[in-house]
Amino acid sequence: MPGLFYPCVFASSPPTSRSFRWISYSFVLISLIPWNVEIPKAEQRPQDEVVTELAAEGAAILRWMLDGLADWGKDHGWCAAEVSAATAEYRRDEDRLGSFLEACCEFSRFAETPAADLYTAYETLAIAEGERCVSKTAFGKLLKQRGLTRGRAGRSRF
Repeated sequence: MPGLFYPCVFASSPPTSRSFRWISYSFVLISLIPWNVEIPKAEQRPQDEVVTELAAEGAAILRWMLDGLADWGKDHGWCAAEVSAATAEYRRDEDRLGSFLEACCEFSRFAETPAADLYTAYETLAIAEGERCVSKTAFGKLLKQRGLTRGRAGRSRF
């Protein structure tokens, strides 16, 4: 889509929920690219030496990047299995709402609880874990994103 750009962040370690407090993955897309290689200290070279070597290979690197772009143009949805697995694990680990729901809630077809009690339980757990609490409105929206809806006639129950 012309004029639509996505920010791209490169980092040596993934952000944590403390970096992006209660982010919603419906609008923030983070892909974790696993890098499980550690170069032994004896084999490490000075950065300027490595950059010089890469610069000398610039044309080949550009060709490789353009070939990758062409592949991506044919299938925008493709993602390496290793990247998908690492990203899914990262999202599970950083999913504070999911952790709260798993640790503190029981789900059954007819179960319901007052919204205020649910929020208080969330708030208590978040404070105990040193996390910042989202507002009650944001909490309700996050629950709705998970498919949890308010009870009958819009009462303040989930």
